Amino acid sequence: NDRATKAWAVELWRGPRKLAVRDGEWAFSASPVPTQLSLAADGVDRIRFIVKSHHQRGAGLAELSFR
Repeated sequence: NDRATKAWAVELWRGPRKLAVRDGEWAFSASPVPTQLSLAADGVDRIRFIVKSHHQRGAGLAELSFR
């Protein structure tokens, strides 16, 4: 319970072109729950998750999955 992501962004890319972006921020929680985001774009070949800031000691990402 000493780290957690605060501000973040998710980017969807096709080659050199950014197709979509979503920015957000999470409050600190000692018992975090999964978060789902919906972003739509055709032909995505790369997904980038950017941690912009964090709570306490670090970002604390445990798991990312994409469908």
